[in-house]
Amino acid sequence: MERITARQNAVIRRFRDLGRDPAQRRQDRTYLCDGEKLLEEALRSEAEILCVMWKGKRGDFPPFSKEYLLAEELYDYVSPMKNSPGPLFSVRMMEERAGAVHNALILEGVQDPGNVGTVIRTADAFGIDVVILLEQCADLYGPKTVRSAMG
Repeated sequence: MERITARQNAVIRRFRDLGRDPAQRRQDRTYLCDGEKLLEEALRSEAEILCVMWKGKRGDFPPFSKEYLLAEELYDYVSPMKNSPGPLFSVRMMEERAGAVHNALILEGVQDPGNVGTVIRTADAFGIDVVILLEQCADLYGPKTVRSAMG
């Protein structure tokens, strides 16, 4: 595992771009997740985890192909979340799949990422097949939305 110490590192710049720029996330088909619970969920769902950044020390997880250890100050600089315990990791967006939809929930104009994530999490609990985000909704793959949806 490599230790990164500089803000100018290409991996650090890339993670900062993914955390801040929805267009970059869509172009790369990659988004960021934060925290051990989300990492466990990503592993359980067999998501394609591309890179993991650890804050201070590595957690008790299987090895990843790309993983880096960051000092707390650098980790806090790169993480889009305040007071993140880590780890921060990038995940490939899943391909959209066509299939039977029995029920759907449509959101329009819900701009708060925490609210969008909470609605997605609640819809899942109620067995809703699809949540559709229309115009002026928060970014589905924004770090706060993903965290609120709990993966």
